[in-house]
Amino acid sequence: NTTQDLALWDELAKIADEPDCASDSLLAEIVVDRMLVCCWEADFAGMNYFAEKYRARLEAAGDSREMSRSLAWLGEAYLNAARFDEAERVLERARAIGEALEDEECIAYAMWDQMWLYMVTPDGRPSDAIDAMAQRVLQAAERLKDPYLETLTYFLLSTDGLQRGHAALAGKWAAKLIELGRRRRYPPAQSLGWVCSALAASYAEDHEKAQVDAKLAIGTSHGHFERIMAESAQDVVLVGAGRPLEGLEILERLRREVIEASYLVQLTTITIPCGIALVLAGDHAGGVADLENTLARFSDWRNKRMLASGHLALGEVY
Repeated sequence: NTTQDLALWDELAKIADEPDCASDSLLAEIVVDRMLVCCWEADFAGMNYFAEKYRARLEAAGDSREMSRSLAWLGEAYLNAARFDEAERVLERARAIGEALEDEECIAYAMWDQMWLYMVTPDGRPSDAIDAMAQRVLQAAERLKDPYLETLTYFLLSTDGLQRGHAALAGKWAAKLIELGRRRRYPPAQSLGWVCSALAASYAEDHEKAQVDAKLAIGTSHGHFERIMAESAQDVVLVGAGRPLEGLEILERLRREVIEASYLVQLTTITIPCGIALVLAGDHAGGVADLENTLARFSDWRNKRMLASGHLALGEVY
């Protein structure tokens, strides 16, 4: 029971935070693991809360593995709240601590979030930065035998491929994710692999394959994060296949949900299709206004790729 598990984690952290009840290192391990749970629950507001709540005590213990991992989670929370400059500073420090400690896990997780930051705010960044970091992170994942880190990296590379307009490249990374899930018997890789495969097929206008893959994504999703990803893919696919009424209601619900959870980065996947769906469902003025609001958001995010996608969508509906 996820609710009971979360309550137990919270009670454990509360007890450990009592004076003389637990060492700083034990508390730090509990906090880092609790924020991992936040990630799988797509609760980035909660991730920010826990990172900020215990940051002073972790800082007092000095630069450590747990400090680096906690800062990486905090950077991820800032990133998903669209606090990009703060995220960049925190992630640089998380990585620097890892480099100083020569801790490959700390370095790799900080770099993964840096890759995500670069993808969401690509303007002015080196075009090969993500690929260079991904190579290092994947090597670390292999040495660490960490399927979670490998899953996250393939997922990011597929999403980055879509943002760049390369559906075939996105599909290649999706296939690697699916194979990873089968080879390592790691369900999240399979679920997210089908998500990426469905989106890649939709962008390539192979709507039949996209709908099949989206159903597989739904069927293999388990945690809350996977469920958001799978539903997002399913409804983007429905809009692309000319079935806007089926996708619109859930897309609007998902948008409210990710905003409430401070998971704003997911808007790069769902918000343009949401505006298109409004138009196709008969609300032309509402859809145009929605797309114009989206353009303003992505302009603030320093993301000309998403701006271009939004302008293309707006051009198609006029």
